[in-house]
Amino acid sequence: MTTKEETKEEIQKVDSDILALKEELEALKESYDDFEANTATFQTDTNSGMSEIKRNNKFFEDQINLLKKMIARISNGMTNAAALGGGIPDNVGKGGGASPHIEAIVKQMQVDLSNHMKNTDVTFMQVNHELNGRPKQGALDDLESSLLIKLNEILAQLDMRYADKESTRKRFNNLEKNVSINCL
Repeated sequence: MTTKEETKEEIQKVDSDILALKEELEALKESYDDFEANTATFQTDTNSGMSEIKRNNKFFEDQINLLKKMIARISNGMTNAAALGGGIPDNVGKGGGASPHIEAIVKQMQVDLSNHMKNTDVTFMQVNHELNGRPKQGALDDLESSLLIKLNEILAQLDMRYADKESTRKRFNNLEKNVSINCL
């Protein structure tokens, strides 16, 4: 038979176990909250990074379009000059008979256009590489749901491990009464 002190010790032990479980649950909740905050920060950072990449791509596209317009304007100007008797042949920009100044401008424009096109290609390859390395929203959602499932499993195991506090107290009180009745 158990004595009153043993019963009280058992109740205190259960109470301390319950407090320890509450602390573990709080720690798990804090870990989960941190995970959620980090996920939200990651998504925000990724979205802002994507916006920056899109702005850079737009800049390069605008620069390429501007260079194309400038080349077309120079080409039209040379064609008009040839039509007015300026004697500028069709092979301008290919090392043929135009004035050296115009020839140099056309060559520089072609080099600039080529460089911008190469830079744009490199930038697009970098963007594609970064996009391939970025986790998809579905993967993040799956990770979150698997963490929730794991937390729920842990909580279910903890619930099954220890009895309900109130029902345990009632049993101990009944046991105490029985012990005190049998001792008399």
